[in-house]
Amino acid sequence: MSGVCNFIQCCYLILGEDGNCVVEMIRDNSNSEQLQEAILFFLNEKDDEITNQILPFLQIILSNESTKNWFRTTDFEVLIDITIRECLNRSVDDPLHKEYFRLLQKIVELSCFGKKLVERNKDVLKICKIFKNESKSENSVQISEEICLKVSQN
Repeated sequence: MSGVCNFIQCCYLILGEDGNCVVEMIRDNSNSEQLQEAILFFLNEKDDEITNQILPFLQIILSNESTKNWFRTTDFEVLIDITIRECLNRSVDDPLHKEYFRLLQKIVELSCFGKKLVERNKDVLKICKIFKNESKSENSVQISEEICLKVSQN
Protein backbone atom coordinates (compact mmCIF):
# COMPACT_ATOMS: atom_id res chain seq x y z
CA MET A 1 0.00 0.00 0.00
CA SER A 2 2.96 2.37 0.57
CA GLY A 3 3.71 2.47 -3.17
CA VAL A 4 0.16 3.60 -3.85
CA CYS A 5 0.48 6.16 -1.04
CA ASN A 6 3.64 7.57 -2.62
CA PHE A 7 1.88 7.67 -5.98
CA ILE A 8 -1.07 9.60 -4.54
CA GLN A 9 1.25 11.96 -2.69
CA CYS A 10 3.02 12.73 -5.96
CA CYS A 11 -0.22 13.39 -7.83
CA TYR A 12 -0.56 16.94 -6.57
CA LEU A 13 2.77 17.79 -8.16
CA ILE A 14 1.45 17.03 -11.66
CA LEU A 15 -2.14 18.21 -11.49
CA GLY A 16 -2.50 20.21 -14.67
CA GLU A 17 -5.25 18.74 -16.85
CA ASP A 18 -3.29 19.02 -20.09
CA GLY A 19 -0.55 16.44 -20.34
CA ASN A 20 -1.13 15.08 -16.85
CA CYS A 21 0.35 11.58 -16.88
CA VAL A 22 -1.96 10.45 -14.05
CA VAL A 23 -5.07 11.51 -15.96
CA GLU A 24 -3.63 9.80 -19.04
CA MET A 25 -3.04 6.60 -17.08
CA ILE A 26 -6.59 6.61 -15.72
CA ARG A 27 -8.01 7.42 -19.15
CA ASP A 28 -6.08 4.50 -20.68
CA ASN A 29 -6.68 2.07 -17.80
CA SER A 30 -10.20 2.42 -16.48
CA ASN A 31 -9.72 -0.79 -14.48
CA SER A 32 -7.36 0.79 -11.97
CA GLU A 33 -9.35 -0.54 -9.04
CA GLN A 34 -6.40 -0.55 -6.63
CA LEU A 35 -5.94 3.19 -7.04
CA GLN A 36 -9.64 3.82 -6.39
CA GLU A 37 -9.51 1.64 -3.29
CA ALA A 38 -6.32 3.34 -2.07
CA ILE A 39 -7.84 6.79 -2.48
CA LEU A 40 -10.88 5.78 -0.45
CA PHE A 41 -8.70 4.06 2.15
CA PHE A 42 -6.59 7.17 2.68
CA LEU A 43 -9.62 9.46 2.82
CA ASN A 44 -11.08 7.19 5.49
CA GLU A 45 -7.81 7.26 7.45
CA LYS A 46 -8.42 10.98 8.01
CA ASP A 47 -4.77 11.92 7.60
CA ASP A 48 -5.13 15.61 6.76
CA GLU A 49 -1.76 15.83 5.03
CA ILE A 50 -2.55 13.03 2.58
CA THR A 51 -6.18 14.11 2.23
CA ASN A 52 -4.99 17.60 1.32
CA GLN A 53 -3.11 16.05 -1.59
CA ILE A 54 -5.85 13.64 -2.69
CA LEU A 55 -8.71 16.15 -2.90
CA PRO A 56 -7.20 18.30 -5.68
CA PHE A 57 -6.42 15.09 -7.56
CA LEU A 58 -10.08 14.05 -7.29
CA GLN A 59 -11.17 17.49 -8.51
CA ILE A 60 -9.14 16.99 -11.67
CA ILE A 61 -10.39 13.44 -12.23
CA LEU A 62 -14.03 14.44 -11.76
CA SER A 63 -13.62 17.59 -13.87
CA ASN A 64 -12.01 15.90 -16.83
CA GLU A 65 -14.50 14.77 -19.46
CA SER A 66 -12.62 11.55 -20.19
CA THR A 67 -12.13 10.51 -16.55
CA LYS A 68 -15.16 11.83 -14.67
CA ASN A 69 -16.82 8.40 -14.77
CA TRP A 70 -13.66 6.58 -13.65
CA PHE A 71 -14.95 5.48 -10.25
CA ARG A 72 -16.87 2.23 -10.07
CA THR A 73 -20.43 2.80 -8.83
CA THR A 74 -19.85 1.31 -5.39
CA ASP A 75 -16.61 3.25 -4.90
CA PHE A 76 -18.31 6.44 -6.05
CA GLU A 77 -21.02 5.84 -3.46
CA VAL A 78 -18.34 5.45 -0.79
CA LEU A 79 -16.75 8.71 -1.99
CA ILE A 80 -20.14 10.42 -1.62
CA ASP A 81 -20.48 9.06 1.93
CA ILE A 82 -16.96 10.17 2.90
CA THR A 83 -17.48 13.62 1.39
CA ILE A 84 -20.78 14.16 3.19
CA ARG A 85 -19.36 12.83 6.47
CA GLU A 86 -16.36 15.14 6.32
CA CYS A 87 -18.49 18.15 5.38
CA LEU A 88 -20.74 17.49 8.38
CA ASN A 89 -17.92 16.73 10.84
CA ARG A 90 -15.48 19.52 10.02
CA SER A 91 -15.74 23.16 10.97
CA VAL A 92 -16.57 25.56 8.15
CA ASP A 93 -13.28 27.33 8.93
CA ASP A 94 -11.29 24.14 8.38
CA PRO A 95 -9.47 24.39 5.03
CA LEU A 96 -10.24 20.73 4.32
CA HIS A 97 -13.94 21.42 4.84
CA LYS A 98 -13.73 23.88 1.97
CA GLU A 99 -11.96 21.29 -0.19
CA TYR A 100 -14.55 18.63 0.64
CA PHE A 101 -17.30 21.16 -0.08
CA ARG A 102 -15.77 21.81 -3.51
CA LEU A 103 -15.65 18.06 -4.07
CA LEU A 104 -19.31 17.82 -3.07
CA GLN A 105 -20.08 20.53 -5.61
CA LYS A 106 -18.29 18.53 -8.31
CA ILE A 107 -20.14 15.34 -7.33
CA VAL A 108 -23.49 17.13 -7.51
CA GLU A 109 -22.61 18.56 -10.93
CA LEU A 110 -22.05 15.09 -12.35
CA SER A 111 -25.07 13.54 -13.95
CA CYS A 112 -23.91 10.06 -12.89
CA PHE A 113 -24.31 10.51 -9.12
CA GLY A 114 -27.63 8.68 -9.23
CA LYS A 115 -29.57 7.11 -6.43
CA LYS A 116 -26.94 7.37 -3.68
CA LEU A 117 -26.83 11.15 -3.63
CA VAL A 118 -30.61 11.35 -3.88
CA GLU A 119 -30.73 9.20 -0.73
CA ARG A 120 -28.45 11.74 0.95
CA ASN A 121 -30.29 14.89 -0.24
CA LYS A 122 -31.19 15.92 3.33
CA ASP A 123 -27.54 15.76 4.38
CA VAL A 124 -26.40 17.70 1.32
CA LEU A 125 -29.00 20.40 1.94
CA LYS A 126 -27.96 20.55 5.61
CA ILE A 127 -24.30 20.99 4.60
CA CYS A 128 -25.24 23.77 2.19
CA LYS A 129 -27.32 25.55 4.81
CA ILE A 130 -24.49 25.39 7.37
CA PHE A 131 -21.91 26.50 4.83
CA LYS A 132 -24.14 29.29 3.57
CA ASN A 133 -24.88 30.60 7.08
CA GLU A 134 -21.36 30.30 8.48
CA SER A 135 -19.19 31.09 5.50
CA LYS A 136 -17.81 34.58 5.14
CA SER A 137 -17.19 34.16 1.43
CA GLU A 138 -19.74 35.42 -1.07
CA ASN A 139 -18.49 32.80 -3.54
CA SER A 140 -19.15 30.03 -1.00
CA VAL A 141 -22.69 31.29 -0.47
CA GLN A 142 -23.26 31.25 -4.23
CA ILE A 143 -21.87 27.70 -4.50
CA SER A 144 -24.16 26.61 -1.64
CA GLU A 145 -27.17 28.02 -3.43
CA GLU A 146 -26.21 26.31 -6.70
CA ILE A 147 -25.79 22.95 -4.95
CA CYS A 148 -29.15 23.35 -3.17
CA LEU A 149 -30.85 24.15 -6.45
CA LYS A 150 -29.31 21.17 -8.24
CA VAL A 151 -30.10 18.74 -5.39
CA SER A 152 -33.66 20.05 -5.09
CA GLN A 153 -34.24 19.28 -8.77
CA ASN A 154 -33.50 15.57 -8.24
